[in-house]
Amino acid sequence: MLIIAFVNLAGTAVVGAVLYLLPRALLNAATVPFGVRVPPDRSNAPEISAQRGRYARHLIAATAVVTPLAVISGAVLRSAAPGAVGAIALAATAAVLWTHAHRRIGHTKRRDGWYERVRQGVATDTSLRTDPVRFPWPWTIPSLVIIAGTTGAAVIGHHEHAALRTVFGPPVAQLLATTIAAGTVMLILRARADIDVTLPRDGATRYRRHLVRTARAVMVSTALINIMLLGLAVIVWTGNRSAWPPALVTVPPVLASLAVFAHLLVRVGPAGDRLPGTVDDETPTGLVRRDDDRFWRAAGTIYLNTGDPAVVVPSRTWTSWTLNVGNPRVLLAAAAILTLAAGIATVITVS
Repeated sequence: MLIIAFVNLAGTAVVGAVLYLLPRALLNAATVPFGVRVPPDRSNAPEISAQRGRYARHLIAATAVVTPLAVISGAVLRSAAPGAVGAIALAATAAVLWTHAHRRIGHTKRRDGWYERVRQGVATDTSLRTDPVRFPWPWTIPSLVIIAGTTGAAVIGHHEHAALRTVFGPPVAQLLATTIAAGTVMLILRARADIDVTLPRDGATRYRRHLVRTARAVMVSTALINIMLLGLAVIVWTGNRSAWPPALVTVPPVLASLAVFAHLLVRVGPAGDRLPGTVDDETPTGLVRRDDDRFWRAAGTIYLNTGDPAVVVPSRTWTSWTLNVGNPRVLLAAAAILTLAAGIATVITVS
């Protein structure tokens, strides 16, 4: 009962806290509030501040209502399902609030002509193609060591009557997670750069440092997830039925992984905007980033530009990247993945 109450409480409260932070200026580029591109001198406009306040008030109220309902319902039903339902309800509430704020800010931006008297530009760093940031191979070693240790433990300690998927499922899951993480890092390192147009030389330097730190953070987080999978494997292999061990082996790695990305968000920032500059003799260009709202759909969360050859582009929320769904290669890859997943699901169902 106590475990169920904790899961429902933590699930809804943590989701509410994350959603509350989603549009905060601390965690996002100042010039894309709620997914709307604005000039730097408008990043604290009254309409933007008003929408941030409205979003925060309504989300806090929703979390204050949903969290106790999830805990009480979970205690009555003896289930963690109410926590999941509550988290989905909070996500839906946040989506509605975000969309409202996006529309209001966009309307004010167009009505008042925020981009009518500013010089727009785009900065590129061609050296990212001729001398790209290297993949951080040494940072994959912790994950590989953990996978080897898990595999060794599975081979040495497995029972002859145990199912192979129970014995070797955990190291396979670790290998899959590490492969996906490494593939993600490779895509990020090849993504279109988002460089400050006001100080392009300094911006290009900070963007490179941003890529290096992001790649390392992904691989550190992957190692933590692999530690969690090792702990869960030990619980399964030993047949431990106690309620506390799963929480003990999952919560610390997840919190540590969140701390890694929180540090990246707060201290490095989108495109490395919060890193200290290293170019002292650069004269500001007087340009601002180009207004490209027409390529962003679904309240600034989906990038669709058929004329852009880029496959991966910087996202407008937090320090992240997203796919260009207007690129045929992305659509073909998505179709291939869905086909493969459907095939695997069919084989598992039939067998």
